[in-house]
Amino acid sequence: HVDVPAYIALTAAGDYAGAVNMVRKDNPFPTACAFVCEHPCETRCRRTLIDAPINIRGIKKFAVDQMPADQVAPPPRSVDTARTVAVIGGGPSGLTCAYFLALMGHRVTVFEERAQLGGMLRYGIPAYRFPRERLDEDIRGILNAGTITARCGEAVGAHEMAEIADTYHAVYVSIGAQTGKSLRIDGVDAEGVVSAVDLLGAIGDGDYPDFTGKRVVVVGGGNVAMDCARTSVRAGADEVSVVYRRRKDDMTALPAEVESAIAEGVEMIVLEAPVSIEADERGHCTALITQPQMIGPVRGGRPAPVAADKPTRRIEADVILIAVGQNVVSGPFEEFGLQTTWGCFNADEHLAAEGHDHVFVGGDCQTGPAPSSEPSMPAAWLRQTSTATLVSTTRSSSRSSCRPSSLKASMSAAAASWVSARPASVFTIGIWSSRALPRRRLARRQAAACVATTLALVRSAEGGTWNGRAQQNHRQRQHRKRSAQYGQAHYR
Repeated sequence: HVDVPAYIALTAAGDYAGAVNMVRKDNPFPTACAFVCEHPCETRCRRTLIDAPINIRGIKKFAVDQMPADQVAPPPRSVDTARTVAVIGGGPSGLTCAYFLALMGHRVTVFEERAQLGGMLRYGIPAYRFPRERLDEDIRGILNAGTITARCGEAVGAHEMAEIADTYHAVYVSIGAQTGKSLRIDGVDAEGVVSAVDLLGAIGDGDYPDFTGKRVVVVGGGNVAMDCARTSVRAGADEVSVVYRRRKDDMTALPAEVESAIAEGVEMIVLEAPVSIEADERGHCTALITQPQMIGPVRGGRPAPVAADKPTRRIEADVILIAVGQNVVSGPFEEFGLQTTWGCFNADEHLAAEGHDHVFVGGDCQTGPAPSSEPSMPAAWLRQTSTATLVSTTRSSSRSSCRPSSLKASMSAAAASWVSARPASVFTIGIWSSRALPRRRLARRQAAACVATTLALVRSAEGGTWNGRAQQNHRQRQHRKRSAQYGQAHYR
């Protein structure tokens, strides 16, 4: 993950270029995260033990505003390895992989189906949230890393994929989840029913809709639904409503996005599940028919809605936007030979595709759709894999395959170097935490937990397992226990 204390300190010292490069060390999209990151780090900021979390994302935005990413020189490249790598998909995952591969000395070619690079950062996030010129700053900074060639407007099918696999030493497939899911209800094919992904994609290409005088209904409760609703307001719609089958508190969209949409005049119609779409004699949608819902048993951490014993509701609409999820276009790659499960590509722990020695997969097409601010798989993979290990896993004249033993050795060395390079930061956490504890016995326990976490990281690199979520939950339980035992004021 990004070294948050380091780039905050660099920003405070006025070294904005250093702060940008500190973020780039783990994430080549500092500007994107400064604008659209969901900032989960702020919810876990230790400053909340005193008052409120530090505005971590705001500090990052201040740094990139003072020093744009494309004006900061990237780290020096390693020596040229003469190895060629093809990246299929120019979105966040693909460009992240291309950036770190270029720094490692490899020659990278990015194949992008659309006219411009950026993926869902360009074609899935409205410009009012993330201006396109700021996205271009990140992309130019990535392309400045070295031998990266971008080939836009080139779709890759099964035949092209086979040629690329035979031409390049390694292939990384990161096509993302570029199509929207639909509803299995009557009338979904009527004119005026549009996928939210298609709408935002068209806006990314400069085709802005005109909803002047129209009634727009958005189906869904995620961030994409809020983006579509707020975009419809800006497109001149008279009425904009969001229909969601659960409660407002159960929406997966960020609370700030929901409140912003309400402030802009969007109506939230909750506990209503779509059952059909009405259309006129011309085949154009006229209304969305919904069935009232009520809260049922909790499943998967959220209460499942069940149909209420009430009559259906008719919501008039001239445009209906469907924002209920995204799918991966995996057909051409399945024809090439990649294996999938529920539409996502199968891969081992090192992102190697099943049945292929030199083909790797990652990003949304491998994990499923996720926020663009979540840690990128290729970044973690490349940080833990040395250049020598990458070369050993790519196709050579003998078509050598990836050996887990070599990867374990490389990951062990990477973890060991991390511990030896930054012992002060590890034990500083223990010392800082000990000052917040009321007794020396608890301070010793906290310091021991810090050391145990570091050793667990080394063990995980040597092939063991490290459940970070379980450790985090354990620390939170210990915090609540101590707070109840000694009193919140004394514990602080």
